[in-house]
Amino acid sequence: MKKILTLALLLLAGAVAMAQSAADFRAAAEQGDAQAQYQLGQCYEKGLGTAVDSVQAVQWYTRAAEQGDADAMYSLGLCYYYAIGVPEDLAKARAYLRKAIATGKLDTMKVYTANALMGIFGAE
Repeated sequence: MKKILTLALLLLAGAVAMAQSAADFRAAAEQGDAQAQYQLGQCYEKGLGTAVDSVQAVQWYTRAAEQGDADAMYSLGLCYYYAIGVPEDLAKARAYLRKAIATGKLDTMKVYTANALMGIFGAE
């Protein structure tokens, strides 16, 4: 039930609707652009311009997170929390969510959600 409530919170926070598709981000992502890697991960996770492929999403999020992209760290945290493309691993989920918050670059709703998932607000 708690996961359903936090997922509902995520839906309310909403990922920014992307008019672009995977093809629009691929070249820049392959050249090492962290924001393009994150966006390509979003495309794979949501099936925007490509088939849904959670494993590919995690791979692109990981590349972007390794370069310090806060949104990618946040998305990886969610992937590990909800077992999207990877086995559930709450320790990794918390680690990525904490790193994302520490960057100071997440929007308020993502910070709130990350804190809730980590149990800071009692939503363990």
